[in-house]
Amino acid sequence: MIEFKSDIVLKGSLWKQALDKISFMFPKPENVPNYSVFILSLAIGILYDKAYDSAGADEEVDEKISVPRTVLIKRSDCINDLFQAAIINSKTINNTIKERKELAFADSTNIAFNKTEFLLKFANFGVTKLLDIIGDDNITSMQDLSDFIEKTFKGYNFEIGSISSDDLDIEDLK
Repeated sequence: MIEFKSDIVLKGSLWKQALDKISFMFPKPENVPNYSVFILSLAIGILYDKAYDSAGADEEVDEKISVPRTVLIKRSDCINDLFQAAIINSKTINNTIKERKELAFADSTNIAFNKTEFLLKFANFGVTKLLDIIGDDNITSMQDLSDFIEKTFKGYNFEIGSISSDDLDIEDLK
């Protein structure tokens, strides 16, 4: 279980851009759009198994963009499920299978690992990808996001799991 002791701060210029472009799609109670964009971005990052340290240039913004701890705690089951999927399957970390299982399922562990930072890195990639997916206006953005989800669900998103030519051995082609 992830224990949220503080808000998750969404640093980088891309978070503001994403919130400006798609927060209209999500319910408006205080900071729920921030949570929704964070979770969507996190799921995309985990799906692609890619993580970035930041999401665009760190700019001074008038107001801090964050997902409040209270919102995270209320929705911790979803976040824990995403964490378990990421920690067990990700190639972005070098932990052993035993360590991964302990991090994913043990109530407490002696393994030094920042679960929130781990997830935030996936979300940073995800928000970058999200901005690549969506269009310039509300209707186009909703349609582009819907198409992305549908293609991914049906297995037509060939970006995911694609094998680079560098990874192919000539024997694989025979």
